[in-house]
Amino acid sequence: MSIHLKFYKRLLVFACLIVGFGLASHSSGFSASAQTGNAYWWYERTIETADAGLAHPVGIAYSPAAHTFLVLDANGRAVTMTPFGTPRGSTELGAGFGQALNLTFDERANRLLFMDRTRALRQLGVTADGRVAANAAPVRDFNLGNAQSDAQGITLDTKTGTLWVLFGLTRRLRRLAPDARVSELDLTRLASGTLRGIAFNPNNSHLYVLDVTTSTLYELGQDGSMVATRDLSELRLREPQAMLFAPSGDNTDDPTALNLYIADSGSGAHAGGIVEISLNAPQVVVPLAAGDPSLVRITVTGNWSPNAPDAAGVVYAPASNRLLVSDSEVEEMPQYFVGKNVFEASLGGLLLDTITTFTSNPTSLAWDNYTKEPSGLGLNPTNNHLYVADDSSNRVYEVNPGGDGQLGTNDDTITFISTAAFGDQDTEDVAYGNGLLFVADGVGREVYVVNPGANGLFDGIPPTGDDTVTHFDVEQYGVRDAEGIGYNPDTNTVIVCDRRKQLVEVTPSGAFVRLINISFISGILAPSDVAVAPGSTNPGVNNFYIVDRMIDNNQDSNETDGRMYEITLDGPPPPIFTATPTNTLTNTPTNTPTATNTPTSTATNTPINTPTETATPTVTNTPTNTTVPPTNTSTNTPTNTPTVTDTPINPPTETATPTATDTPTNTPTATDTPINTPTETPTPTVTDTPINTPTNTPTETPVVPTNTPTSVPSGNLLLNPGFELDADNNGRPDNWGNNTRFTRSNETVLAGSFAGKHFDTANSNYNINQTVRNLSAGATYHFSGWVNIPATSDSFTLQLRVRWQSPTNSNLRTDTIATYTATTNGWVQATGTVVAPAEATHALVRMQVTNLNATIFADEFSFGP
Repeated sequence: MSIHLKFYKRLLVFACLIVGFGLASHSSGFSASAQTGNAYWWYERTIETADAGLAHPVGIAYSPAAHTFLVLDANGRAVTMTPFGTPRGSTELGAGFGQALNLTFDERANRLLFMDRTRALRQLGVTADGRVAANAAPVRDFNLGNAQSDAQGITLDTKTGTLWVLFGLTRRLRRLAPDARVSELDLTRLASGTLRGIAFNPNNSHLYVLDVTTSTLYELGQDGSMVATRDLSELRLREPQAMLFAPSGDNTDDPTALNLYIADSGSGAHAGGIVEISLNAPQVVVPLAAGDPSLVRITVTGNWSPNAPDAAGVVYAPASNRLLVSDSEVEEMPQYFVGKNVFEASLGGLLLDTITTFTSNPTSLAWDNYTKEPSGLGLNPTNNHLYVADDSSNRVYEVNPGGDGQLGTNDDTITFISTAAFGDQDTEDVAYGNGLLFVADGVGREVYVVNPGANGLFDGIPPTGDDTVTHFDVEQYGVRDAEGIGYNPDTNTVIVCDRRKQLVEVTPSGAFVRLINISFISGILAPSDVAVAPGSTNPGVNNFYIVDRMIDNNQDSNETDGRMYEITLDGPPPPIFTATPTNTLTNTPTNTPTATNTPTSTATNTPINTPTETATPTVTNTPTNTTVPPTNTSTNTPTNTPTVTDTPINPPTETATPTATDTPTNTPTATDTPINTPTETPTPTVTDTPINTPTNTPTETPVVPTNTPTSVPSGNLLLNPGFELDADNNGRPDNWGNNTRFTRSNETVLAGSFAGKHFDTANSNYNINQTVRNLSAGATYHFSGWVNIPATSDSFTLQLRVRWQSPTNSNLRTDTIATYTATTNGWVQATGTVVAPAEATHALVRMQVTNLNATIFADEFSFGP
């Protein structure tokens, strides 16, 4: 970036690496990076051209003078748009225009060059604002003969005037010099896939071509020599077309920094877009990581009813002791959208209520129709005002709950500030803390700090209002996409959620505090926001709640896999050893920092009593490092016991800090009934504290589970309870026997990356067991497991059972938890509470299958006290 903070040597011991922490590791989905035998690349973003009226882009060019893209579809429609997708005009060139794939821009003459259907090179004039003229003039005839029909892209070296034409089927590259000389390079030595799209990089004079069959990007010298290859398969491009190099979408980057842009035309009902990727690893200062966090709970928000398939934002509301979760994509999924896109949940993940921010287009400032893209949330705990970030309009909306104090009702009033006005072109998220708004710029990897000014209102920078704005860079700490942002009231720090599966905690002025690696969470894919709130099982300690979009609906329009993770840390942040760097105070975007001290105040936490969710008191035990499936039945019981809080760490600031005022109030300790949660490693976590829970006397009467998951206490004694591990690579889950009919599968999964799969076609009878040892006779144990049986006409039986055994392995008793004989219509949970008989020292947790000629999936099993 062109703006950098000054460093002080004693800030921390940093390691300076060319490739940032974790950048060299492979990750799934859109977060790709360098791999063995694969040169570095990083997915930056996708410009959704459909918003500019062009759903299926084929050709793409860039005008440096106008700082605009020229995008064409197969029908000859040309749209001029900004690098952030804002349309500036369109021209109908007609079907006779030629192949839209074969076009490039000549910045020296400010013209668009393309090859028409007569094998001639033609030109279109481009105006100062980047629009194209409708009438094309000939430039020259290349006399390409029948080869013209095979042309799969052209690119121009503007320094020399050399034009390069790619022929995909014959796998040849033709060089057309300004003096009309023609030479040819043979590319048949490359892999045998179809070549399409070519781009010239003026920064290194290399050529780039794409094998669309294997999604391999080849980097070539001008003599055709291989420089590097990049596997782009994780982008899941549907129909890649033309390519080019243009300045980075991060408007704080050096303007000479160029990224690769690929036009993906999409397919069918799936609209395409322009995909931006970076090919150069940034030079970053890599901070030392914090201690190991622990996973407390997983909530599958996609399983809520109504669904939150792409959870994007999360914030804690102390007044209600609830979490608010937003989904910025659900309105694009009519099969799930019922007018609700903000969800109120208990700390334990139970859905309690819903809110809508979008009713129909066009949006307005109505209480229920102000944004269809609630990409992030912030909240002022003093007045319960909600802040909603919109990354499509680059605004932050402020929702005043009105006289009833309740968000999402018809007395709410809506105002907004423009974040684009102060330079944020990708407003992914917002957080409120200590009287300030912190706004995340995803592509820019910047955090903008908005001070409401003398009037105390967030009303925009002049001339709209009197807000003042500073900003600081987080790319220097390894952040590649500032997807989310949260505020930690315990320490007056800001937490940036990076799509690279890490949290970066900084002071309000941008000084590094710590890095929290969250890649340990099994299955985490696209973390998008973070909030700090009381722990679901220990409200005396604040935990981090992270939402994960998982697979985007643009890749799978039927996915409902959104998640929320609760993690706990092993200690407070380290102290800050030096003065914090000075930011730029600006009312408009600028690349030149000006030293200015901005006073900040210290956060005051005001816990509030919250209503009781149930009348049944529950004694809870200490949470373990475990994952759990979601539940929909609340058993929270708040009390009036004040919460014990840690003394906040006051990082030094650049200016005098006002005196903090502690306002003691009674804090409820509402806790969800802990759940028997599966561990992510083969080591069982034993909880010694018994739970006072009513005991259901087990019988042999089959119990049919319902679609409402039941909470059960934590303390899982099972190894590999989610069937994730297969250390010997035999295809069967470790610790669950060695029967070939039970395998590890990723076909249908509740949580994590794998589930267990029963499959047979021979009406077989078999048992899948795991022995749990060191049990106590007379003690109460709890079982939980999830089952998914796809549609079948087979007559089979699956029983989930616990068989108790003595020290000599004699069978003492068998308790049946649940029996299944038919399709389940999705994932269902079976739970049961059993008491170990006298003399019992161990038990077989068993899946007993009879007459199977079908498929059964199992996931997230738990057994423990």
